[in-house]
Amino acid sequence: MSNTYYFKTQNPEIFDAVDAYFKEKKALSNACHALKNHFGADAVLFRSSIPTLVFGGLKFNPTKDDESWTKPDKNGTQFPRPIKSIKKAGKPAHQKLLDEWNELIPPKIDMSNAIKSMGLNWGDFIFGGSLLFFAYHEHVYIKTNKKPTQALTEILASEFYAEEALYDGADHDH
Repeated sequence: MSNTYYFKTQNPEIFDAVDAYFKEKKALSNACHALKNHFGADAVLFRSSIPTLVFGGLKFNPTKDDESWTKPDKNGTQFPRPIKSIKKAGKPAHQKLLDEWNELIPPKIDMSNAIKSMGLNWGDFIFGGSLLFFAYHEHVYIKTNKKPTQALTEILASEFYAEEALYDGADHDH
C-alpha cells in the first residue's frame, strides 16, 4: 500500500504551468463540444494517457449506421471512415465530411510542463502512480503517491479536501 501525500505551493512558476494546462484543457473541452454539436453526437469522449489528454471520439444514439462512419468501438465511439473504404459515388460527400472533421478536430494537450514544474516525472504515473492537482486562489494543491523533488509545503488531507470542495464549487477561468 502506498502513501498519499498532500501539498500546496504559491510558487508562481508552478501556478502558471498548472493554470496554463487547465486553460488548454478547457479549450480542448470547448473544441470537442463544438465537434459534437456540429456532427449531432450525443456525447464526446476523451482519452488520457499520461502525459496527454486527447479527443477520444463521438458517441451517437442511435449509432451512425452508414458507410461514412466506423462501427462503434467498445466505448460506443465512432469516427469517419477513411476515404479509401467509401464507394466511388459517395466519395465527394465523404471527403466533405472528412474535411469538416479535420478542421474541427482539436489538438492533444500535454501536461508535462505542469507535472515537471511540481517536481514530479510523468513516467512515475504510468504504472500505478496517482496524481490530482488544481490551481485555486494563487495556490496549487497536489495529491499524489509520489514524493516531489520540488520544495512544496506538505499539508493535511483535510486542508486539501476543504480547498478542493471550494474549488469544485467555484466558477473558474479554466
